[in-house]
Parts: sequence; structure tokens; C-alpha cells
Amino acid sequence: MRKMFAKRHYEAIAAAMKAERPGKHWDAAKRLQWDQDVKALCRVFERDNEAFRWSQFLEACGGLFDV
Repeated sequence: MRKMFAKRHYEAIAAAMKAERPGKHWDAAKRLQWDQDVKALCRVFERDNEAFRWSQFLEACGGLFDV
């Protein structure tokens, strides 16, 4: 199966997610939604690439809130 995403795609998406990461003062529901969105992206990327590393992507996004 051919991979849909290359490393540059993961990096660009992580940078975009980090830029839109809610601040700690934001509503808890908004932080929770952001966490869920990042985890959903990780699941898609993992299906696309068995070598995908959640920890590296999460760090590049700025980490999860885990609210």
C-alpha cells in the first residue's frame, strides 16, 4: 500500500495544529476538542504509516492538555 503522507506533511500539519493550539486560559471544552482532533490525526497517520510516532507528533503540536 502506498503511503498518502510524507514527513513534510506531518510536519506541516503539526505546525498548523501548534499555531491553533488553545491557550491555557481558554474554555476546557475547546482544549478537549483540540486534544481529540490531534488524536484523530494521529490515528489516521498511524494507519497510513506503521512507523508513525505519536509522541513525536504530539510534541511537535505542543503536547496535549488531557483535560
